[in-house]
Amino acid sequence: MRLSRLLSEVPGIQLPAGDDPVIQGVTDDSRKVGEGWLFVARRGQNVDGHQYIPSVLAAGASALLVEEAVETRKGVVTILAEDASVALAHLCEAWCEHPTRELDLVGVTGTNGKTTVTWLIHQLVRHGGIESGLVGTVGNQTGRLPAIQPATMTTPPAPELSALLADMVDARCKACLMEVSSHALDQRRVDALQFSVAIFTNLTGDHLDYHHDMANYAAAKARLFELLDEDGTAIVNIDDQAAEIMIDATRAKNLIRVSTQSAPGADLSAEVRSEHADGTEIAITGLGFDGAVVTVPLPGRHNVQNVLCSVAAARGLGLTPDQILPALRVLRAPPGRLEPVEDPVDEVKVFVDYAHTDDALCQVLTAMRPAVPNGARLHVLFGCGGDRDRSKRPRMAQVAATLADRVMVTSDNPRTEDPETIIQDILNGIPESALAQVDHEVERGRAIRRAVGMMKQHDVLIVAGKGHEDYQILGTHRIAFDDRSHVAEALRYRSEEGC
Repeated sequence: MRLSRLLSEVPGIQLPAGDDPVIQGVTDDSRKVGEGWLFVARRGQNVDGHQYIPSVLAAGASALLVEEAVETRKGVVTILAEDASVALAHLCEAWCEHPTRELDLVGVTGTNGKTTVTWLIHQLVRHGGIESGLVGTVGNQTGRLPAIQPATMTTPPAPELSALLADMVDARCKACLMEVSSHALDQRRVDALQFSVAIFTNLTGDHLDYHHDMANYAAAKARLFELLDEDGTAIVNIDDQAAEIMIDATRAKNLIRVSTQSAPGADLSAEVRSEHADGTEIAITGLGFDGAVVTVPLPGRHNVQNVLCSVAAARGLGLTPDQILPALRVLRAPPGRLEPVEDPVDEVKVFVDYAHTDDALCQVLTAMRPAVPNGARLHVLFGCGGDRDRSKRPRMAQVAATLADRVMVTSDNPRTEDPETIIQDILNGIPESALAQVDHEVERGRAIRRAVGMMKQHDVLIVAGKGHEDYQILGTHRIAFDDRSHVAEALRYRSEEGC
């Protein structure tokens, strides 16, 4: 593709006078540059792409997009841009022939619930006959293969993201369900995408190491709604205090307000009729659902909110209530979201969950309390990630000590922080009156074995924080570690010991 054609797709950028080379690829990763490539020198959070210009020139780059004047060599076209991140997003979409023009792209943002909502919509639309792809924390599915391919981040960098979307178009998908993180929005990775639907789940304290305060965090989330065109559909959980920020940010004329609390002005609402460990019976009202009663096989009131957002999206994509209701009865949660691990002797219940914020931990513990029989105890095991938002450590401790009967504090992904220091930060948030119900163990595998070993008949344990992850980050290295495998091993040992 000629450089001039690529640049014509980038707002505010023009091809300098002179050469118009045929571009062989577009990237901001200097390691991927080959002969004839366009390299975008983007300033990241930790690295400035401009420092790699000598190496990309040596690799044969024929064009550079930069934010400042740089030294180059004869025959290399240099384009100056005000914001290289925005330019990169548009260049990647152009390089991949604008796949989102061929897809109904649904973006889901919020602190908690993104993965579950995208997975539920994925199931609803496929049940309704719409082939769809998936992009998110658990993995990506383009439609070429039924299997979910592992993901390295919630929302990929622009070059990878546009390539995934192009694969979906090639596989004849008609829709894509995408988790959109606040980092991706702030870093403009999705600025060139054409969203059909934007969904806001909730906003609670997280990522403040990056955003610094809740106002910046909310503004990043609202960016998704700014990207919607007038003919798009905005779906907002109006039970959340940040809802008006999202509503004010969008030009979309089709606004669907969802609520599980009978909020005034709700377009879609649900009343919880009954709840238990295996599911929740709800009555749905609005958008053609006239108080329809259905049991969804997902526990917890937080999942009712997730279901409502998913139903609203399915309606926005053209599915009817008659198509949606049967699918609700057979929904499955994504991996690592209150995922049960079987006890060989069926004496106790253990669930692995991704909850890694105080709000998510509160929702999960509240959801599972009805599963605890009289006289039994609710246990929780959790930790907090290193090199990440420290402010949530005492908040998570307070939630755990308040809502669980026994607490095991351990390591999550400590990264380059001292694990003992992280645990002490958590323990500092435990009220003095609750210290007797709290234990701690730095090594997560041992902590799981201890927590399972403490369980008595009919007890329930939530192993929180890592969910679907099959690794642990110690220092700068990843080691193999899967909570589900460690729990299964601990349960086998418990059954053999006759605890």
